[in-house]
Amino acid sequence: MARQFSSASLYLLEQIGRRGEQMRATGPQLLFIRFKG
Repeated sequence: MARQFSSASLYLLEQIGRRGEQMRATGPQLLFIRFKG
């Protein structure tokens, strides 16, 4: 089960990494709105 969790985490991190460049500009704004709202 640990391997499934690890592989799933790596997969999510990879997906986030790909979107990271796109989200880098809008990410902080979305987080700010989410936490403030």
